[in-house]
Amino acid sequence: FVSGGAPGGAAPTADRLERFREIALSRLAVVENTGGALDPSVQEEIDAILDGEVLDSLRAGGPYASAEFIRERLDSFSDAWGGASLRIQPLGDGLLLGRFRLSAKGVGNSVRLYRATRGEAALLRAWHEGGVPEVYRWGNPKGGGVEFLLAWAGEAGAQSWSLRLELWRMRAGTLTLVWRSADRYPDGLWVSYVDIAAGRITLRRELRYPG
Repeated sequence: FVSGGAPGGAAPTADRLERFREIALSRLAVVENTGGALDPSVQEEIDAILDGEVLDSLRAGGPYASAEFIRERLDSFSDAWGGASLRIQPLGDGLLLGRFRLSAKGVGNSVRLYRATRGEAALLRAWHEGGVPEVYRWGNPKGGGVEFLLAWAGEAGAQSWSLRLELWRMRAGTLTLVWRSADRYPDGLWVSYVDIAAGRITLRRELRYPG
């Protein structure tokens, strides 16, 4: 593990960090205080900044491509904006899953799946579903590949909050949606308790009736 510095060929971390800090103070702070929407162009710039940090490290390879090194780089962005929580989780086979929270109010948050192979790195997919995301490694299904669960929590009410769950599988380079809670609960899933571990979901569901 190598601490500090930037991988060769990477844009200076300080440049991205300073721009991220400017956006946080001028845009994210307003969104957090008012609950308003984030301008799409601002969202795109934030995503590009964070993707740049991850992809530069993955392309550099070696210790720079380790989850530990990337986490350290992303920690500086969390320090610059206290409302941010930026996490990276390795899934194996060169896959990294990023859970990027920029707002507790569900604005600007995303989940991002990256892959690095033979010195090349790319963003495979990004999710912007609204709400506060969390990611869970689900397991290794029969037939190979890897599965992961995405959980999106809505704003909490007096006793419960809305929850959306999606189970995804990556196998042989193909990403597939295996299951989602919206298909089983088309009117929405409201919970007062949830506990998620690999291969298991335990929750207390709130039943809602018309009127």
